[in-house]
Amino acid sequence: MRDDESLVEAAVKMLILFFIMYLLASTWYFTFLQHRNGSSANTPDDMSLAGLAQLSFNDNSTNSQLRDPGFWSTALAESGRTTTYMVHDTIIGLTQSSKQWNDLFRENMDNQPPWLSHIANFFAKLDANAIGAGNAAAAARVMKNFTSYVAGLSAAGVDFASYNGLSALRQYLSTGSVTESAATTFPGQIYKLYSLSFNSSYPEQVRAQFFGRALAITGIVIVTAGHGGFTDKFEGMLSRLNLLEAWPKIKAYLKDIGTTSPSVAYGAAMVLEKLASRFPETFKDASGLTAERIDTMVQVLKDKGLTADEIKGKVAEVAKAAEESNAVGSSAEAADKISYDSEGAIRVKIGKNLQPYLHSEGTAVDSITASLLEKIVPGFQTGSVAALKITVHRGDELFDSYNIYQGGKSFEPTLPEEQVRPGETIPISIETVPVQAFVGRLRSFELTNPAMIKWAADRETVEQFNLVGNVFSMKIAQDYSLADLKEFVFGGNVEKYPGLSNQQGGIYMQFSMTDYAGNTEEFRIRHDAFDTPTLQFPMGDKFKSVFLVSYDGYRLSVIYGPEKSVATIYIHPPSEAMYRLGEAHAYSGPYLVPVSGRYSAAYAIDGIEFVRNLEKTMLKNGNTYDTGRLGAEIAYVVGTSKLGLKDLILVEPSKGGRDLYTRGGTVAIQARFLIQRLPVDQFRTAIQNALVDLTSKLQQDYENQDKMVQGYAILSYVDTDGTVKSIILEVPKR
Repeated sequence: MRDDESLVEAAVKMLILFFIMYLLASTWYFTFLQHRNGSSANTPDDMSLAGLAQLSFNDNSTNSQLRDPGFWSTALAESGRTTTYMVHDTIIGLTQSSKQWNDLFRENMDNQPPWLSHIANFFAKLDANAIGAGNAAAAARVMKNFTSYVAGLSAAGVDFASYNGLSALRQYLSTGSVTESAATTFPGQIYKLYSLSFNSSYPEQVRAQFFGRALAITGIVIVTAGHGGFTDKFEGMLSRLNLLEAWPKIKAYLKDIGTTSPSVAYGAAMVLEKLASRFPETFKDASGLTAERIDTMVQVLKDKGLTADEIKGKVAEVAKAAEESNAVGSSAEAADKISYDSEGAIRVKIGKNLQPYLHSEGTAVDSITASLLEKIVPGFQTGSVAALKITVHRGDELFDSYNIYQGGKSFEPTLPEEQVRPGETIPISIETVPVQAFVGRLRSFELTNPAMIKWAADRETVEQFNLVGNVFSMKIAQDYSLADLKEFVFGGNVEKYPGLSNQQGGIYMQFSMTDYAGNTEEFRIRHDAFDTPTLQFPMGDKFKSVFLVSYDGYRLSVIYGPEKSVATIYIHPPSEAMYRLGEAHAYSGPYLVPVSGRYSAAYAIDGIEFVRNLEKTMLKNGNTYDTGRLGAEIAYVVGTSKLGLKDLILVEPSKGGRDLYTRGGTVAIQARFLIQRLPVDQFRTAIQNALVDLTSKLQQDYENQDKMVQGYAILSYVDTDGTVKSIILEVPKR
């Protein structure tokens, strides 16, 4: 019988040694650990394991399991599986990961504690003492002594030397259906696991699994807080490397890099060590950014199929930047440059406001820097305002958008909500968009007549964008039944590029077109690279979308803004090809009675013919603006053909002031057009009131215009017989 027991004990010893070997082998995967978006500073409130001292083992039916080799076999197997999970989140196997790490620890940790051999011996002794106990009560005392010992330790070391602190272990424990009822703190979960291990309401197989988990987690606590003072010595090593303060920020990224290769993670750690020694004042703040960008570079290179040795060589290039540059951020930018060259893009995170960024810690965000753009974007210059095209890469699909670098130290664009989602990490590429490229990438778009204005075109196609030197042009094909002109070229000199469109997004190019008199009007063409371009026209201090641009050979009519306002630009001045005038003759009729003494001469034209259907339609269907435009145009033809005025300029009616004036400002004209069909008495009163108003406005013009020496009031009206007539008054200054 004794021989059989010796064989069983030997088998158990072999299982224990297998567990130890399992632990050592699995540590090869280890790196410095911390959750990518977390910090070990966020530790549970309760680090005490003192509750384990309260455990009691009074049930002989479950205590006897401690003497059962089968129970230990199951427990150790479960412990191995648990350790496999947790070893990636602790530093137990650090010295086993690679020769570089082993040398680093040996050189920087005085009197390294033999923690692995200690924990192996510890569990071997625990196992042997429990199995070799004379009875169940004695085995229970072995466990009581063990849990009392652990109760005197601190769990804080696990948090310092782990990937995500105690929360990583807590998360693991919470995945079991039974252990979801465990206490919320990590120490409480250990207590619960030991309690479940000796709870007779569960089958022995299940109790053994609980016990194995408890042993694995306890072993990690013993390593970090128990024999040999590992945590203190590890802190000392980090302090010698100037990495202690930055450790909570960098360990998650070093852990992630280590999944590619421990030697690559070692190289990254040496980059950080170099920066810490060269920039002791600023390194802590830059450490998280640097570690993350190196981690991102490693992942990019890994995804592109590079070997660990090839990636290690790229990390060496980053180390060279750390050695040679005078800026703490140089290594992060060097890593991003390598990523960009390899992938053709830079991987960024998307914030809640849809702005891409490189790294964040709490509320602080590291945006894309101008110095990085200089490294990755051909033609980009820090400090010079530039239009940039951002391309979002989603597999084989590419999504473009325009934005503007404003000239500062960072680039903080907002990406379209159609292309990105808050919280995701995605590759983007960036290129400059010179004005020629902006024009070349414009695509055709449609304009329509939203207000159904009868005298305007019904619809138009804007296309064939071109830039020659500084002159921008585009062709507009119009469906315009009242004009023979079916297409025209529209554009002008580029005045501003690039401009940022805050209202509609994207960027704009501002250009000015010149009318017949040499006056300029500003337009903008806006584009965001993915939606339909829009033409814009100023309204006050803002630019509003243009709905339609009609051209009839003389006037360019622009319909724009939310109220469908109309502006008129005269490419060619009105002429008798539009309004055929009858003979002018002296006039002294009853309409002049109220303005007696206000004029020096009076004339009348008894017949004005509207030559084109366009003006006839405006007369019949137009609004107040349209009739005002007709009156000003008739006044222009009267002034140039009947009054002999030169260089006469038409003013947009909506601007107020003089309706027409000569270029030198010596002559001004106030014009009006009455179209009301009224009874005779009311009609006469309306004309008289209009003449009074016009002569009064001219006196105001005299006051406001120092160079003005002559004024004319030109009142056009539709007479009771349907003919269009005009009264012209010469109005001297009073």
